[in-house]
Amino acid sequence: MAADGLSVQLTAPNGRSYVQPTGLYINGQWLKSDNGVTLAS
Repeated sequence: MAADGLSVQLTAPNGRSYVQPTGLYINGQWLKSDNGVTLAS
């Protein structure tokens, strides 16, 4: 999933790394938004 632009690799404070999905989960699949807009949080 990381290669498709729908996730990012993160490292937690305890040193463990994981992949965090960033897309929209719709009907069992991760999708990009239609216009490519993202929200910062």
